[in-house]
Amino acid sequence: MGSNHLLKPKAIMKNNYLIFFLTSTLSLFIGQAQTETFEGLSNNASTFTNNSQPFETVGGFRVQAGFPGTGASGSNKYLDNDSNIGAGTSYSIKTTNNALFTAKDVDIFLSVDSGVTVGGSGGVIIRGKQGAATVFTITKNTGIPTTFAPDNGFFNVDFATEGGVDNSEKNINTLEFELTGSFVYIAVDEFSFGPEFVVADTAPPFVQTILVAGTPNTTDDSVDFTVTFNENASNVSTDDFVLDGSGTATGTISTISGSGSVYTVTVNGISGEGTLSIDLLASTNIIDDLGNGNGTNGNTPAFTAGENHTVSACFLESFENFGVSASTFTSNGLPFVSTNGLDVFNLSNAGAGSSDQYLDNNGTGGATFSVKTSGGELFTMKTVDLYLSSIANGSSPTNNGTLTINGKVGNTTVYTISKSTGFPTSLANGDNGFFNLNFATDGASNFTTVNVDEIEIVLGASFIYLAVDHFEFCEQGLVDSFAPEVESIAVVGTPTSIASTVNFLATFNENVVNVSADDFTLVTTGTATGNITGVTGSNNAYTITVETIDGEGTIGVNLNGGTDIQDVLGNSGVLAFTGALHTVSDCVVETFESFTATDASFTSNGIVFNTTNTLAVFELNGAGTNASDFFLENGTKALGTYAINSTNGTLFIANTAQLYVSSDAAGLLPTDDGTLSIRGVKGGSTVFTIDLNSGNTTFPTSLAQGNNGFFQVDFATDGAADYSGIDIDKLEIELISTFVYLAVDDFGFCLDTTSPSVAINSVESSPTGANPIPITVTFSEPVTGFDMGDLVVTNATINSFSGSGDTYTFNIVPVANGTITVDINSDVADDASGNGNTAATQFNIDFDSTLTNVDVVLEKGLTIYPNPANTVINISNTANLELTGLQLIDVQGRTIRSQETNPNDAIQVMDISEINSGIYFIKITTDNASLVKQVIIR
Repeated sequence: MGSNHLLKPKAIMKNNYLIFFLTSTLSLFIGQAQTETFEGLSNNASTFTNNSQPFETVGGFRVQAGFPGTGASGSNKYLDNDSNIGAGTSYSIKTTNNALFTAKDVDIFLSVDSGVTVGGSGGVIIRGKQGAATVFTITKNTGIPTTFAPDNGFFNVDFATEGGVDNSEKNINTLEFELTGSFVYIAVDEFSFGPEFVVADTAPPFVQTILVAGTPNTTDDSVDFTVTFNENASNVSTDDFVLDGSGTATGTISTISGSGSVYTVTVNGISGEGTLSIDLLASTNIIDDLGNGNGTNGNTPAFTAGENHTVSACFLESFENFGVSASTFTSNGLPFVSTNGLDVFNLSNAGAGSSDQYLDNNGTGGATFSVKTSGGELFTMKTVDLYLSSIANGSSPTNNGTLTINGKVGNTTVYTISKSTGFPTSLANGDNGFFNLNFATDGASNFTTVNVDEIEIVLGASFIYLAVDHFEFCEQGLVDSFAPEVESIAVVGTPTSIASTVNFLATFNENVVNVSADDFTLVTTGTATGNITGVTGSNNAYTITVETIDGEGTIGVNLNGGTDIQDVLGNSGVLAFTGALHTVSDCVVETFESFTATDASFTSNGIVFNTTNTLAVFELNGAGTNASDFFLENGTKALGTYAINSTNGTLFIANTAQLYVSSDAAGLLPTDDGTLSIRGVKGGSTVFTIDLNSGNTTFPTSLAQGNNGFFQVDFATDGAADYSGIDIDKLEIELISTFVYLAVDDFGFCLDTTSPSVAINSVESSPTGANPIPITVTFSEPVTGFDMGDLVVTNATINSFSGSGDTYTFNIVPVANGTITVDINSDVADDASGNGNTAATQFNIDFDSTLTNVDVVLEKGLTIYPNPANTVINISNTANLELTGLQLIDVQGRTIRSQETNPNDAIQVMDISEINSGIYFIKITTDNASLVKQVIIR
């Protein structure tokens, strides 16, 4: 029997360590590991204190004192879950005051009943947690005793070594145990823990953030930045920082103030257009209170992720910072007022860009509404987002009204923009139902340089509801002397990677002219090629068409510098611009992100796929690979076969796939206790199989493993051979053993772009006197569209044409002695993927009628049966001909079987029981003649 001891020797050896707390007084504390044996606690106790640290147990864990001598090392007391047993249930030991500790080791007993027996299938998941956050996870499925010897069925979990990772110095406030498999009972004894682990401070200070102080205007010429270090820092000066700008924005770092961990850096003399931020330089003389830095234990690292301040004559007001129902507000230094009930409204995610606040008129009906400065201050307009509806509550946008925008100064209209088409009609259109009005392009001319003090919005026809968001205005007197700018060059739509033509849309910030194909350059990577063939469009949007695309890689369209493109005021000098890239490839990775939940069919890279047996698109935010939201999931949550197949038999090539499997029907965690069979199928026949199990595959067992619990299947390497080049029309995934949950993401596949080849053969050799001459045409794969009209024959005619799939037969009847040729041109037949065939090598044979070797007697004196045949072919020799040999020949002219004849047998028998089914020819010979007959073997 074990003794009552406070700390096991193994725990002493493993867990005595020094923890250094470096404070301003440099005090040193030593923390030692403690072991709780529960011997001093009463039965059913759920709290205990060890070394002044209070603990509590959760989930039905409590002290068991009813079975003396049955604990670890023969102890009398331990924790168990006999009040709440069950698989999948969690039990915890946690500090009652949320103090942090480190777990050293623990003894555990597992049972499939209330502890009468020991062992079973499954295991225990142990999690160290800080609050709701999991710090570490250990899954223990092996090394679990099945007998009570040697330690009453208890086994030890050493947190320094279990799972190959040292978790013994990770700070937690909760140690959680979850039963898996068949286990329903758990007991815990000799719980060893240590104090919170603190690492000595030997690192220089570092910058945590550099943020813009307050909410300065974009037009301000002086802005402060707040620099926050992780600890007190000294020797901080202006020369430790550098200004980081974009566009034409400039300024000067002038002063610095502050102390401790927070400093304020002031930038003066700001001008231009763009952004400004400040960066901390590397190799400064900044140090902390302990002297770390300036070469002592290194230097404070550079920091380049400071917040940007926008420098501009323009400002975009999103109304997010104002109170609900406000009709007066100050924006970028200008005081505004909105009229006639147009005021701030709040509805979560309902604004442009999914903002929460915007102006609306509360559905007060067709009327005139204004946004104007309260003191007549002038400004210019750039853009504004508007939402219009004939529905009073604005629940959905409509297009059954008209809109007039008047720019005014002192009640005098200086320009008007009218719009009656192009309004969104659903929340899915535009930007949450909003559309953008551009004052540079949507009017008769560019109005962004015209000063106003009021923007008047007039609703007409059926419109009664108005919302206004992203009100973008600029300083007064801004004269447009700037060159137009390209805002984007984007791929139009979602062309497939095999598309031979792709359009790119170039969008300028204002209306421009003189846009032509020579203003752009096609850029490519890999072996991708193409040609810019034209540019169409007007105002600020132009479409560039790229054709004859081929190869593997990417293509993009860039705007050249130094073009003659101008805005309507004659400003030129558009800067060069690099556009988005389009992938050119026979392969694609389908992420399912563009589909809708429950979709059981989808089109990807031109192939229409469907899924079987409840495998369908599923949506769960952040749960897919790379934290994607959509993937395929099996709805039945059961054993069985699930498939992804092309709906019309189009062939494809499986490249990679990400799979998630679990024996838990909810799929909350992946498991490794089952097997998978992955099969490629073509035309109903399995062409390859990949069997995966825990013996040959590392299945993830937590969301932290693999890719969010998914693992990759590579069809080039995970099978017995490279299957990444084999055509299939269906990919089957069978769940076997305990797996019941399946998810599929990032399905990588390639298109079948291989043209079928074709061969022309005959059992007759040249020269021949046979008439007719039998011909067989064999394609490398099944094709459609091939008929007698696709044959090009010289010095012969064709009859008896038949066949389908990959094999066709016919006879050629010679016209005269001489050479006969048979040709099949390219692209006369297509495979299932639409690939046309390659041209056949010309077949030719010399015909000489004087060599006729099919004797009439031979023809009439022999009977071949049965036909079709299964196991044997019989040749009845009723004319008592002297036969010298029998040959079985395939459609490619190869001799498959040859045998001699017995002149005493009236019936010759050929065994074909081991011959594959198909079309063959029997060739029967005598000393001076031969006969060829077609036979079918099933």
